[in-house]
Amino acid sequence: MKRSWNCLAELPLMCRAIWSETPQGSARFRLDSAPAVSTPRFELDRLHFVPVLVVDDNATNRRILKELLESWGMQPLVAESDSAALLQLSLAREQARIVPLVLLDVQMPTRCRPSF
Repeated sequence: MKRSWNCLAELPLMCRAIWSETPQGSARFRLDSAPAVSTPRFELDRLHFVPVLVVDDNATNRRILKELLESWGMQPLVAESDSAALLQLSLAREQARIVPLVLLDVQMPTRCRPSF
């Protein structure tokens, strides 16, 4: 018995797997299709001008996150240590700025470890 799909276009919309059975054996492949109901996309415009504090001891990670967040229109503040992060938050508070989001490297050597 031989069953196979020759073209992905023949697959039903909600198909979750394709298979092929031959005398030599069978093979199965998982295919994740788009959900039937579209999920709403998050609008990046909602992130414009939102301050975010990035705390990471790795300079490359800080640079990549800073560039990504800036490309989304956010206002990243970067810190390489817990003391630098506390200083950034203190300066923001003096300027009456709220920092609603903190991206924190939890594997970073630090004095004040948050408990999750």
